[in-house]
Amino acid sequence: MIGVGAPDSPRVRNHTIGQLHPANPYGKPYDFPALVQNHPDLARFLRPHPQGGDTLDYNDAEAVRHLNEALMRHHQGLTKWCVPPGHLCPAIPGRIDYLCHLADLLRRDLHSQPARSIRILDIGTGATCVYPLLAATQFGWSGVGTESDIDAHTWAKKQIDAHPRWANTLECRLQPNPDHIFSGVTKPDERFSASICNPPFYPSLEDAQKHVRSGKEIKKAPREALKSNSPVRPQSSFGGTGHELWCKGGEIGFVQRMIQESQIRPDLCVWFTTLVARQGNLAPLERALRKASVHDWCILPLFAGQKQSRVLAWSFLSPEEREQRLTVTP
Repeated sequence: MIGVGAPDSPRVRNHTIGQLHPANPYGKPYDFPALVQNHPDLARFLRPHPQGGDTLDYNDAEAVRHLNEALMRHHQGLTKWCVPPGHLCPAIPGRIDYLCHLADLLRRDLHSQPARSIRILDIGTGATCVYPLLAATQFGWSGVGTESDIDAHTWAKKQIDAHPRWANTLECRLQPNPDHIFSGVTKPDERFSASICNPPFYPSLEDAQKHVRSGKEIKKAPREALKSNSPVRPQSSFGGTGHELWCKGGEIGFVQRMIQESQIRPDLCVWFTTLVARQGNLAPLERALRKASVHDWCILPLFAGQKQSRVLAWSFLSPEEREQRLTVTP
């Protein structure tokens, strides 16, 4: 049975535009004095806000990097977490929001039963390993992060090794074939509660060069900046390397491959999920889900300020099978 992601569907959380998930700790203004106490380097980027207090220039890449490092240190206790030079700087409030909505999705299958220890699979975890670390610190979940880029994989392992408390909870694995999603990086007998993913957006190097975005502006990136691990967006506040921002087929091609591979291993995850940045990509992806004969699928809307995104989720398991997988057997 296909679960359609209509606004009035019980499978879709109604959410006010501009608001983060109610459980997101970043729904309130930043406590800059507390953040500076945990990350003193942030202080040099603060400036007086016209309405009182402090703010910073969110178009300044260095300011944004220090802000997100301060958030991870202050709220998550990850005192040595960092954004490696040139790599994508994740917006922590948005990453937490994805996980909050995923937690809701998993709870809907549980009814009144206690949950097993949730285990997530992060596809393309990046140099910051941000989703697995947030899943562990904020939700108490365990997980595996996969990465096809050797440099990003090395950095991701360093992020975990720098925080020994999570060494037995989290793991990073190198994906040997960048064209594969689940194949080659998961074990035959492995099972996960959910997969998560922030897929590359652009379909080609040329497209990324022409349409690299920084805030509301569209700027052309130098060709050299798009090669290998060079920064793609030196003028953008969130940076990123070539492999983080583009792949063959772009977002839609990546997610279509994900759906195809999930059909081969339908019981690998209770829920397969991924961010979908472009609204127009949903229709062909929904057709791919129907073709794959998934049991249920849904769309979870995400909002952060004026920016709207969404999570596409699908499962090959029936509600009864999902509950059995997610609950403790008496």
